[in-house]
Amino acid sequence: MRIILGLGSNVGDRLNNLKNAVNALDFLNLQSVSSIYENSALLPANSPKEWDLPFLNMAVLGDTTDDFNTVLGKIKRIEQMLGRDIAAPRWSPRIIDIDILLADIINVVDTCWVPHKEFLNRPFALIPAQEIAGEMVHPGVGKQLKDIFIAPADLILTSYKINS
Repeated sequence: MRIILGLGSNVGDRLNNLKNAVNALDFLNLQSVSSIYENSALLPANSPKEWDLPFLNMAVLGDTTDDFNTVLGKIKRIEQMLGRDIAAPRWSPRIIDIDILLADIINVVDTCWVPHKEFLNRPFALIPAQEIAGEMVHPGVGKQLKDIFIAPADLILTSYKINS
């Protein structure tokens, strides 16, 4: 399975959190790692002010022979191993967040939709994915990622880079 994962962090040493996450993705044959982008937290109305911490976001492209449910389980274990509090409220700050953005399969289960439901609406997910896998086709719109436009909003390219 060919897969694009989105990684984000807005707690602690964000860059180190991303590096640790990439290193923990040993079940993936990593092919490409995007640049790292910074953006404001995406928050619901009336969320606590202390949740408004900027994110570092990136994407990775890889292949795996694991089935979808195995991949999802491994991602959740990596998040927990790196310190993500699974009992924390949705939208709250997090050490690491790993989302399956797109794969060469379509999967819809209660806990994970592929492609990710909001993928095309989030510059911090789509732009890094376009950078590393522009030729992949999003099945919902039938276009290659490189041909999908999204305004970059407050997304800022950083000088950080993680080598795979």
